[in-house]
Amino acid sequence: MVGFYSLITILLIVVVGVVSLALWYWSGRRPLKHS
Repeated sequence: MVGFYSLITILLIVVVGVVSLALWYWSGRRPLKHS
């Protein structure tokens, strides 16, 4: 099941990258000022 684990790892990296990029883009467009 090496292919399965490698697929999961690639999927995790892609998901984390997309989420971080979306958060960076959203915070850049709409900066959160209220703490």
